[in-house]
Amino acid sequence: AWNLAVGTACESLKLDYHVSVGLDMAASPSTQPPDSMVEGCKKLYLVKTGDGCWAIANDNDIELRDFYVWNPAVSNGGECAVLWPDVYVCVGV
Repeated sequence: AWNLAVGTACESLKLDYHVSVGLDMAASPSTQPPDSMVEGCKKLYLVKTGDGCWAIANDNDIELRDFYVWNPAVSNGGECAVLWPDVYVCVGV
């Protein structure tokens, strides 16, 4: 499922926020850490299929809000919106 943060009836869809509308298989995500990741990240985690932001934060003993600050490309308005499998996220600074 894409765009879980917008809700099942799009009740949380917001103006000027990006949502996924399709997938270009030729442009799959890179496994390299995103440029938007916090500088000085000391611990990376490779996202697996089925992972969620809360579970990753909890398993690494960090606050969810810190996870979002360290990985801004993942969050959309404080919701776990863009979490790709096989991509690294920061779980420790």
